Amino acid sequence: MRLGKMIATAGGAVALVSMVALGGPAAWAQDATPQVAEAMVPRPAHIHTGTCKEIGEVVAPLTDLTGATGGDRVGQARRAIPAESSFTSVPMTLDAILGSDHVVNVHLSAEEIGTYIACGEVGGMLTPQGAVIIGLRELNDSGFTGIAYLAPGADGASTDVSVFVAPTLGGGKSNAEENEEYATPGMGGMDMGTPEASTETTGTPAADTGDEAMKAGEEVPVSLMEFAIDMPDTLTAGPVTFMVTNNGTITHSFEIEGAGLEEELKSELAPSETGKLKVDLAPGTYEVYCPVDGHRQQGMELEVTVA
Repeated sequence: MRLGKMIATAGGAVALVSMVALGGPAAWAQDATPQVAEAMVPRPAHIHTGTCKEIGEVVAPLTDLTGATGGDRVGQARRAIPAESSFTSVPMTLDAILGSDHVVNVHLSAEEIGTYIACGEVGGMLTPQGAVIIGLRELNDSGFTGIAYLAPGADGASTDVSVFVAPTLGGGKSNAEENEEYATPGMGGMDMGTPEASTETTGTPAADTGDEAMKAGEEVPVSLMEFAIDMPDTLTAGPVTFMVTNNGTITHSFEIEGAGLEEELKSELAPSETGKLKVDLAPGTYEVYCPVDGHRQQGMELEVTVA
């Protein structure tokens, strides 16, 4: 489902999520360190001038971000990551916002307004609907990242701003702990699907990518970003190690499917993280994509030929 189709309309207003930081000019570094484990509280958000390193004046306040409360628990409630969101109709055109440097910035709370938890510069490629989707990077080790969706208002004079933020996947668990939690029961924490497949997360960026075919057994660099996958589209059959680097500003992951094979990284990648996925490729056509909800539909997929 494309992000644009996830917007619910109520009373003529699009109800998504929005978060931007409150206050005047502020420095990139703040003194306090946010605590992710605390209960959800309304989080002030604004559109500012400047960049996330040099945040300027507030040009438009946004509705405080809040989480869902009081409803029934549904689906995989135990495993699901709670998110916070807001929607605001800003009395500025999207062209005006894009015409100069602006950011969406989010605060920890009204009481700790000087502590920023996430920020993103407004810009990028327009969607077919004329909207801009940006990632909100973590600030001050807050443990929060998110997305902001800015679309032209129906009146032609405003911009609908929706923002989502959520704690980084894992909640402080190590990769080993998280892999074991999601492993098949009775298998001792091991993935028994394909013996040749294994994953490992590192902090080393992948090498530059190219379109030439890779030799069997060599590492294949993969770059993930909003919202595209950059990697060779022709590979040689045999053992391959995908070195997957998240060069974006939000969480991504990597999955390959085809010719009877379906493997993915066991842990999603935070920005700047690299994961390793080893597979044995048979000749055929494969689909590689980001399995994070909605990312594949926004362009993070690629057809790869193995010969």
